[in-house]
Amino acid sequence: MIRKTFMLACSLFLLLGGQALAQNIQTTTLRVWMDDITVTADGTTATRLTVYENDAERDYTAFNMSLIVPEGIAVKQVKKGRNWVNSIELSERAAESHSISCLMPEPTLLKIMCSSNQNDNLYPDDEDGNTMDELFSIDLVADPAMMNEVYTVTTEGVVFVYKDGSTLAGYVPDPLPSFQLTITGGQDGLSIPYTMTSAGIGTLVLPFDAEVPSGLKVFTATDVVDGALELTEQTTIEAGTPLIVTGEAGTYQFKGAPETAETEFTEGVLSGTTEAKVVSEGYVLQRLGGVTGFYRIDSARPVTVPAYRCWLSWSGEADVVPFRFDFDAVNALRANGREGDLYDLSGRRSDGRRAGVYIQQGKKTVRMKNERVKSEK
Repeated sequence: MIRKTFMLACSLFLLLGGQALAQNIQTTTLRVWMDDITVTADGTTATRLTVYENDAERDYTAFNMSLIVPEGIAVKQVKKGRNWVNSIELSERAAESHSISCLMPEPTLLKIMCSSNQNDNLYPDDEDGNTMDELFSIDLVADPAMMNEVYTVTTEGVVFVYKDGSTLAGYVPDPLPSFQLTITGGQDGLSIPYTMTSAGIGTLVLPFDAEVPSGLKVFTATDVVDGALELTEQTTIEAGTPLIVTGEAGTYQFKGAPETAETEFTEGVLSGTTEAKVVSEGYVLQRLGGVTGFYRIDSARPVTVPAYRCWLSWSGEADVVPFRFDFDAVNALRANGREGDLYDLSGRRSDGRRAGVYIQQGKKTVRMKNERVKSEK
């Protein structure tokens, strides 16, 4: 999946000249900033990101930082001798005394490291004494699958090291910088808001893959067995998969580029649509009489299912009353069944002859030996 925002995270991992690293010290004079950039998502066009640094009170010997980039961003490869290397370079202030390198150990992690074998300073001025702010530059390319969007880039923990006699200390810029990265020439994506009501349950189908947001759980509905709708929890959202969603009330955002031109999908006993659709058979999710559940559609009164929502495309026993939810008791979506039907806590229909706790009409019922009903919760 493509991440929609990213942060620049940094941790100091250099030990220079064999000397121990002292604790970080905050400074109000060090500034670090970057250019806003626009990257063409064609996999080849390089856009240069320039990083600047300025501190009138002190100088530094080394720095390192990591960029957490959206998936699809990479460093441009250039030919150097017989090898291909990442396109990153220091400004002329340190080109002779320092070395800089970068690597991507993970698809979204770009590490940048700069040091000097002689522990030299990164001189802030040029030969004529003019202040030089440019620190280094790196060439970035974007995969054609990336979405056209403006990404806000913020920074965390950018650390510089300075030399004071035999002491090394890390200085952190305050305030932390940020910049904008704009993707063009890529995919036109969708931004789909999803509102979870106070009922805490709903349906969803998306035309692209997505992560499950914090606060929500998603389930596929594979079958109806003995009046119970069997659910399987999913760890990710796959394009075109109709889902039952549970979770905290609120509005969630799903963003992505459509991966299919189809608008209607069926998996198991759930069907979903990415366009508003009139449905005259099956069950739709509603809240009637204070109870949320799948209610049978009257064929004489079709129902419009909104875009990116689902319905229960199952035609079973005519006398089954609306499907309701009881996750606490049986961790499954359950049909109330015929009047008086009992279910044990494993979801199996029971005759209630044995003492124990049962589910009847959506409520927990405790049955004692030789007693019809002892109490209800």
